[in-house]
Amino acid sequence: MRKNFTRGFTLIELLVVIAIIGILASIVLVSLTSARAKGRDARRVTELQEMAKAIALSDTDPSPSLAGCTTASSKANTCTGPGAISFASYADPSVGIAGTVCAAGSTATCQYAIGTAASVSAAGPTTANYEICSYLESGAGTLISGMIRTSSASGGAVVQGCI
Repeated sequence: MRKNFTRGFTLIELLVVIAIIGILASIVLVSLTSARAKGRDARRVTELQEMAKAIALSDTDPSPSLAGCTTASSKANTCTGPGAISFASYADPSVGIAGTVCAAGSTATCQYAIGTAASVSAAGPTTANYEICSYLESGAGTLISGMIRTSSASGGAVVQGCI
């Protein structure tokens, strides 16, 4: 009687393979994190453009005000415009509707802010005088990380900085 023994993997070989898989998994997770940040930034830019288009479509003479936006920086989701405009569904993808409102000089993700493009008036922003600000984590397209805005002055284009 002769027994056949098959040679299996040693414990060291198994540990080496598990370590290699762990290293590869961590590299993939790091690249996914930056891809997610870029995706959130792309969404921010798109949503700013959508809000600017909605405001431009409802602009009449005289320029109606954006209801609910009575301060220099109001949360976008609390503002409504003339007609059927509602920004209730617009929330920053990182902080949601509960996040702090963006202000000039913000250094982290924040809730979309609507204010007046020039000086703050008692009536707040109108369809002809508004600015919507946000914050990019890693940049999108030609925009780098930091504060971004769209305004009546920029014609709805998203540009760097927030006044």
